[in-house]
Amino acid sequence: MPLFRVHGKPVKGASEEALRAPFHNHLRYHHQLATEGKMFGAGRLGEDQGMFILICEDEAEARAIVDADPYQKAGLRDYEILPWRLNISCVVDIETRATLNGDDPSNPRYQPPGS
Repeated sequence: MPLFRVHGKPVKGASEEALRAPFHNHLRYHHQLATEGKMFGAGRLGEDQGMFILICEDEAEARAIVDADPYQKAGLRDYEILPWRLNISCVVDIETRATLNGDDPSNPRYQPPGS
């Protein structure tokens, strides 16, 4: 299943108060995505930016997921979506890694399940 990296940052001119308002709903939404198996991980980048990795069929699905985030619905964040290929991880097992890579043997670090 393809992975997509999402980098979000506040829109220019967004106040601290406005950005705090949807925060708990944003966290609930991310928890829901993790529960549904749509989120690989998420976290802050510095003071006001964030990044998360989505597990989606394609970029259109990733965009729909991001657009449903409370920050996006409130028009408070800009974001960028880029495809991301997990080549290696000390946390993710080989079978999961192969699945996340889409079972793509052209990936130089691809390891088929069971190897």
